[in-house]
Amino acid sequence: MSTLTNRLSEALDDKGISKSELARRVGISRQVLNGYFSERSRPSKEVIADLANVLGVNPAWLDEYDVPKYVSNSEHKHELTLEEALASVMSYDGKPMTDNDKEIIEGIIKGYMENKKK
Repeated sequence: MSTLTNRLSEALDDKGISKSELARRVGISRQVLNGYFSERSRPSKEVIADLANVLGVNPAWLDEYDVPKYVSNSEHKHELTLEEALASVMSYDGKPMTDNDKEIIEGIIKGYMENKKK
């Protein structure tokens, strides 16, 4: 088993989520993720960063570098635009969110922020 596979398994256990949930959150298929675990394929740097973000670990650690597993919050801030944040939302309270739902929420937040400036 490669270091990447070991570290993926360790981080997955630490996070307490399933492989299916990890694949869903990262936006890859379960089959692609299984390829990483079986060492048939290796994730790109971008996918490693996405995996690390979901798992809450240092991307360099996940990518087999000899660095700390975790980075401090001050070093690992990932700011999203409102559009990016809403695009990543798949469901709320177990119910799928439609594009229309996201547009409505975006309008509400933008309106709130505009009024807050006044």
